[in-house]
Amino acid sequence: MKINRLADYFALMHTAAGSRKWRELKRLCETALKKISNFPHSHEDEFELYLNLGIARSRLAEYSSSLEAFYRAKMIGYKYGISPARIAFTSFMTGSGLVLLKSIGQALDEILKVEEYFRKHGFDTPPMDKYVYVGMLMQLAYCYLYKNQLDKAGEIIEKKIPGYPDILSEELILLDFCHLKGEYCAGIKEYEKARRSFTECVRIGRQADMPLSVMDARIHTAVLDLCGGDVEGAVRILKANMKNANHLRLSEAFCESALLLSKCYSLQNLPHKAAAVENRIKPVLGRLDIVWLYEKNREFDILCRQLKDASEKSMSIDDSIPKVLVDTINNHHKNSPHKDMLIGGSAAMHEVYKMVEKIAPTDLPVLIQGETGTGKELIAHAIHNN
Repeated sequence: MKINRLADYFALMHTAAGSRKWRELKRLCETALKKISNFPHSHEDEFELYLNLGIARSRLAEYSSSLEAFYRAKMIGYKYGISPARIAFTSFMTGSGLVLLKSIGQALDEILKVEEYFRKHGFDTPPMDKYVYVGMLMQLAYCYLYKNQLDKAGEIIEKKIPGYPDILSEELILLDFCHLKGEYCAGIKEYEKARRSFTECVRIGRQADMPLSVMDARIHTAVLDLCGGDVEGAVRILKANMKNANHLRLSEAFCESALLLSKCYSLQNLPHKAAAVENRIKPVLGRLDIVWLYEKNREFDILCRQLKDASEKSMSIDDSIPKVLVDTINNHHKNSPHKDMLIGGSAAMHEVYKMVEKIAPTDLPVLIQGETGTGKELIAHAIHNN
């Protein structure tokens, strides 16, 4: 098909999204953005392209690069007065991505913006409907859960979300809710309830032909086995997961299962097996989101260190990172076009991010002050690149 108008790209993008062909959607968005100057277009068109690009990358587990697209969409939206509903939806997608990367402080900021939108405007302006509202409640619950504010998470999970039974009747939404309940029950140490929730995830995931969701639930079941002292049970689950993920070419599930399996072998004092598993994942590491990968390894490391006997000498986090992962991270940074990216999760850095987000869309002159080595050049790059 010869494409003569930007509208032709949008038509193809709509078809690709409807068919869940995320790689095709990503390709179309990237091509359209490269050629956008060749077509008559509005700022809203550019906003929609970045929003769709972010969605495609998110569905492909390219979480960090999806955030870049969402932030670009938001900056265009703020600068050119895109509708509050579209900006709120972008905040929802941004917050969801930040939850997956465990940047919980920033995620909570974004999700609370979405909550405020619904409080002011209700559910009547697409795409901000009840489905997005329930999704927002789930992401908010995850934020509170990961911040260990279990009472707030429980209030949402046990009272607010069940108030929308018509939404929960949707198979995929119910799947997400069961997963959330499983993590919450594990957090409050009701392990049998957690196990039942993840078993339900497996059932729904198989019924809906969602193998990645099935494998994710099985990984959580393996974690429950570890918490119960059944390391062998966890090993069996994770080995089966790796086999299935390899067969289906699901690199994310393959790598996540392998990272946890490596920790299991370390708990069993089987370093040769741990090393063998780490070598198996080496070919797929370069295809995965490096930030997500590092956070997953850190999460599993903290879990397994907690399970070690208190009398054992604990290893440092740096020592616990598999060498193959360290090499991948270093190589990624060395070859990345974003070597000057700002990284940080403290309250002070959140203020810096907010300031950059406000300043970057403007044409105002900017004076950056600070002692030598505090990152003035990085801030300048961040403002320029955005």
